[in-house]
Amino acid sequence: MSSLRKLDRLMRYFEDALLTLLLVGMILLAVLQIGLRNFADTGFQWADPVLRILVLWLGLVGAIAATRDGKHINIDLISKYVAGRWRTATSVLTELFAAFVCALVGWVSYEFVLGEAEFGLVGAGNVPVWIYQAIIPAAFMLIAFRFLVRAFMHGLRFLRNEETA
Repeated sequence: MSSLRKLDRLMRYFEDALLTLLLVGMILLAVLQIGLRNFADTGFQWADPVLRILVLWLGLVGAIAATRDGKHINIDLISKYVAGRWRTATSVLTELFAAFVCALVGWVSYEFVLGEAEFGLVGAGNVPVWIYQAIIPAAFMLIAFRFLVRAFMHGLRFLRNEETA
């Protein structure tokens, strides 16, 4: 179990560092671009597309972190009508269902990114577009992994006869 906690701590550190780097980079680039436009009548042609890409990356890495902390969007009607140990059981099922859906979206987006790679389109900085889009399947697979871990933890609580808060 300690190796799972070490992996979680390492992933948490990497996710938080990436979120910070993306946010700071996005803010600095946007402020620089605004300053150049307003005061020097110039700017970087590549800045606006890169900012859009950074928003995508920031949103998806933020979704990974939100899932990690259990702060993701949650529509759960069943737990309102079930109490005690059975609430824990329904938590296992909902986490497994969410993992399945995210893994499915991850797989479909992986197929999409492969298609983009075959097409060969290039984006900002003459970088292939599929590299920018690679965050989509990676993020959904990581979110699916987080849901599986959460389902496992709820399953352990269920076996120990503990309730989910």
